[in-house]
Amino acid sequence: MQLKCLKIIGLIGFLVTFGIARAQQISGVVNQYVAVTSLNTNSVNVTSSQGFSVGDRVLLIQMKGATISTANLASFGQIQNYGNTGNFEFTNISTINGSTITFVQNLCKSFTVTGLVQLIRVPVYNQVTIVGTLTALPWNGTIGGVVAIEATGGITFNANIDVQGQGFAGGTWTNGFFACGDVNYATSSNSAGKKGEGIAHFQLSPFCN
Repeated sequence: MQLKCLKIIGLIGFLVTFGIARAQQISGVVNQYVAVTSLNTNSVNVTSSQGFSVGDRVLLIQMKGATISTANLASFGQIQNYGNTGNFEFTNISTINGSTITFVQNLCKSFTVTGLVQLIRVPVYNQVTIVGTLTALPWNGTIGGVVAIEATGGITFNANIDVQGQGFAGGTWTNGFFACGDVNYATSSNSAGKKGEGIAHFQLSPFCN
């Protein structure tokens, strides 16, 4: 009788373990993204806390904020100061009160909200297998463009992580001149090239000044 019980318990344990292993198969978009509207020492205000829960692992990241040269010269677009661009920090959620999300500790890095800061929920797995292409929500000018996951055990790649075309918008080509309002370096000739989106906010063509 005792042996049968052990067999049954062993079978249940196997089924539970097998179920967890099957559940930790991922593909597509696994992150949740939200724009940050203001920051405090250990909290942020966001446009919506929907999709986030207490205890969640999160990534805070600033997407833009660099200062570039805007002179009507070939140096247009060169970075003069990075500011807080690219600063990021992993933390966990302590409490959620409406649109205010508080973290378990004070933030270490500095962030500038005007540089487009987003909060991303980071799923934490044990042993996880990527069974289909893992990708990001396409960058929409405010959120997206980032894939972030954690695994306490390991990650098996049966498919790729692919964010091609999901980040900053690329520059478009033209065989003519640009109108004022285009983002480009332009001269008085019919030769110019549009710049893709970058870590500085869009600038109007200096030729329009």
